[in-house]
Amino acid sequence: MAKLKALPKAIIVGTVVGLLGFGVFKLLPEVKPPATVTVAQDPDADRRAMAIEVNQSRVRAAATVETPPPPSVGETPAQLTPDVPPGTRLPGAGIASGAKTGTNYPMVNDIIKVCSTTIYPLRNVVSTGSLDNISKIYTDSNSQFGIVQEDALALQQRSDPKMMSRIVAVFPFFSVEIHAVVQKNSQIKSLQDMEGKRVAEGPTGSGTIATLQLVKELTGIKWKADPNQLTQAQAVDAVENGLIDVAFIVAGQPIQALSAGINLKLVPIEHPKLDTYKFYTKTQLPTGAYPWQGTPVPTYKVNNVLATFAYKNEFQKEIGDLVTCITKNVGTLQATGHPKWRDVDPLDIDRVTWPVHPAAGAAIKREAKRK
Repeated sequence: MAKLKALPKAIIVGTVVGLLGFGVFKLLPEVKPPATVTVAQDPDADRRAMAIEVNQSRVRAAATVETPPPPSVGETPAQLTPDVPPGTRLPGAGIASGAKTGTNYPMVNDIIKVCSTTIYPLRNVVSTGSLDNISKIYTDSNSQFGIVQEDALALQQRSDPKMMSRIVAVFPFFSVEIHAVVQKNSQIKSLQDMEGKRVAEGPTGSGTIATLQLVKELTGIKWKADPNQLTQAQAVDAVENGLIDVAFIVAGQPIQALSAGINLKLVPIEHPKLDTYKFYTKTQLPTGAYPWQGTPVPTYKVNNVLATFAYKNEFQKEIGDLVTCITKNVGTLQATGHPKWRDVDPLDIDRVTWPVHPAAGAAIKREAKRK
């Protein structure tokens, strides 16, 4: 005690305050990962709760969006909605789609035409694809929905199960096909022939790069990935000009970038390991899918879903309303929208292997009873 008395009053006071602060901190409730879904008190509460689970030291009282866990291989953190100042909350909802030359982008435009309202406007958010869309749903408060391949969901699940426990499906979308395109006179005639060849795998964050990571793992085939991460149109152009040997595009046919191509052919994609992978189904790219395609080509397809964040209390009505609108208008969409709408069965929710948001499932069941 003699030494304590000799200390300056400022140090004693500081010590006491620090001890009191520590005591108060210890009395605060401990944040623990929820068993299922965190109750949301505002539109972004669920996102902040997940960020706390990942790293409590990153909690910021004024934040509306927290930094997500490290991305999986082939993924970069999503960029927020373009041309929107950070922290700005837009009305309505954004749907992360993909490249403008792909299939998802025009199909989201179709949804906007029939379902967007002045009260709840919908926006088409350009992205690099499935992995980017997952990240946007998780981090961007202006991207409430996104189109995602189921194999990309499974790949990201391996890397970040906590993050993926917050991503759920809301609508059973169309399937996308694996396209492998080469020059018309190329000697590459099979997946096995691609060993050691120069291959464009798509941009970082795309569904294509996710699919190809799985294809390489399953088949053991090793090619030389082009480091430039070309877009669909750039990859097709690179094939035509002999800069690369193969361009992969995983998207719903017909793909704009391939329809505009010349001097091209599709490579059959077949392998026993892919036959048994749960997310891939054998299919064919039919004759005439592209102007230069004269015969059907075997390949695989993977299901696409419309996904959202696992909101517990918020956005229940908005999710249900969007799903109901798409389901009711699917006939119009099939008649006037992108050809891939013809493959959409809104009532086939049971084929989705990923967890489905309760509000979306209830909306689809209501529509099924009315038919």
